[in-house]
Amino acid sequence: MKKTIILSLIILAAAGSGFSQSIYSLSYELATPMGDMRNFISKTSFRGLSFSADWYLNSRITVGGTAEWNGFYEKDERHT
Repeated sequence: MKKTIILSLIILAAAGSGFSQSIYSLSYELATPMGDMRNFISKTSFRGLSFSADWYLNSRITVGGTAEWNGFYEKDERHT
């Protein structure tokens, strides 16, 4: 999995130089639970990934989107 991610980053970085009308980014994310979620999970998550893409319509207008994923995990013993 680690090799796949690294290879994907290298390919995106190399391909990005050929796309003068668009911007792509892939980033590693971390997240801290807040609000009501803090009652269930107290640990910060280091399992996150974000992908963003923007396209230039002209010199002043861009259109884009972002997709993010964060996975929270905390082992909890069973309570009866």
